[in-house]
Amino acid sequence: HIYIYPNPTASSFSVIYPEGWGYTNLVIMDVTGRSVFEKLNYRTGEEVVPQLPPGNYIVRLRSANGNVIEKRLVMYNE
Repeated sequence: HIYIYPNPTASSFSVIYPEGWGYTNLVIMDVTGRSVFEKLNYRTGEEVVPQLPPGNYIVRLRSANGNVIEKRLVMYNE
């Protein structure tokens, strides 16, 4: 199972995924599919601070062994 918390968020979040995935590439895309944030060598539980405007986004994780998962993220103003 993959979890994004907190979600929705006003500033930062973490993604929890299986330890067996190791490091991943994390990409945040807007609703048009355009990449708006990228973090290489992301590891499970690490804090992400994308500084994005309020809205709906897709978080895509890609592991070294080819696993890909996408989850919805909601950003809001505090």
